[in-house]
Amino acid sequence: MHSTTTPLTCQLRDDPHAEVLDIVGYNYMIFKHKTDHERDPKRVMWQTESYPRDAYRNYETVANNSYVIGDMVWTGLDYLGESGKAEMVIPNFVGFTLDKILG
Repeated sequence: MHSTTTPLTCQLRDDPHAEVLDIVGYNYMIFKHKTDHERDPKRVMWQTESYPRDAYRNYETVANNSYVIGDMVWTGLDYLGESGKAEMVIPNFVGFTLDKILG
């Protein structure tokens, strides 16, 4: 059972599941907002992940389209593992080994 007072949202890639959501999340794909809105004018959407370089353009999309309610900018400042651009490096200043740290 889900709450009937809190909107249900999720990031989607498969459009058929969007109809069960109150707010559809788009990861890096808010550019689809116009065609998706034309196909389903009732749909409320937001961008659940976006690049910092696109923040202003996405702000304009939100400001100019009442059915797009927001944008979550993924800064990656504190976590680079998902992007594949970081490697795990643990300095060994006091004799710890990786298996001791990770348990």
